[in-house]
Amino acid sequence: MSGTSGICVLVGNEPRAYREAISAAVQTLRPGCRVVAVEPHELDRHVAGYSPALVICSQLTEAVQALASWILLYPDGDRQVILSLGGKLQQAANIGLQGLLSLVDHVDGLAAAG
Repeated sequence: MSGTSGICVLVGNEPRAYREAISAAVQTLRPGCRVVAVEPHELDRHVAGYSPALVICSQLTEAVQALASWILLYPDGDRQVILSLGGKLQQAANIGLQGLLSLVDHVDGLAAAG
């Protein structure tokens, strides 16, 4: 899948270098997606403004948790990920870039399905 449905992916994780790398990689490898990198403390404002299909973050807020799909990267410094895909909570270990891209593709497919 190539991210052709035009979903918006909001990236608001720490550290900044990781956020910028994730944003650039997703934008380059899934050019149909709109990718917006934001400071983590501005997530709620940008969730309201962009209505993203997916948020990638390092801290959950109420606004993010209200979305159907989000990825919480490495909570409490653990090498795991907690995610909600279409409202279904899951955990994964150390997913890397290919894993993130697969999750973006999955959310893109959910959005395309309606």
